[in-house]
Amino acid sequence: MALATDIATACTSVPLVARWAPQIATAAEAHATPELSAEDLALTLAAIVMRETGGRNILGDGGHGHGLGQVDDRSWNEW
Repeated sequence: MALATDIATACTSVPLVARWAPQIATAAEAHATPELSAEDLALTLAAIVMRETGGRNILGDGGHGHGLGQVDDRSWNEW
């Protein structure tokens, strides 16, 4: 939970991103590697969410971008 608090604190200027801090922390802790710490991965994921949607879970890019990080179904067909 400390990582989620750190992410929320880092994202205070974008409250919608801070709202997703627990989920971002969980994903980062599950997918961290020896080369990429959970903290670094969490901040990277938060930055992507901040840049792509500002924390809004939307369908964008003409209907092709999905979710917080705008995963494009033209690149990832089985979305």
